Amino acid sequence: MNGSENNGQSASGWRAAVAVWDDSDRVLLEVELSGVTKDSIDLTVHKGVLRISGERKRPEGDRNYWVNERVYGPFDRSFSLPDDVDPETIDAQLTDGVLHVSLSKRPEVQPKKVAVKD
Repeated sequence: MNGSENNGQSASGWRAAVAVWDDSDRVLLEVELSGVTKDSIDLTVHKGVLRISGERKRPEGDRNYWVNERVYGPFDRSFSLPDDVDPETIDAQLTDGVLHVSLSKRPEVQPKKVAVKD
């Protein structure tokens, strides 16, 4: 099924959109979680895997929607981390509906330039 057929939802919940990249010092992730509170997000690192899960709750009360493209319920995303990431340095912040996650790279596994002597 593609996103237009299932409205971004699967049998186990919905799929939060993610951007992942790195720079020389860190691995960075941004996860789109509008409508999700920080208290409903679970972030764990175990055996080299970063797991982000949680739930977007339905609004209370009865609504007679004309259109509803929002998706509710649980979400769960997992990412294998590269060996040079230090899982002890994880930092996460939810700002304006976007979860920002940063993990530092270990300095000892980063490339080291060696000077050639005369």
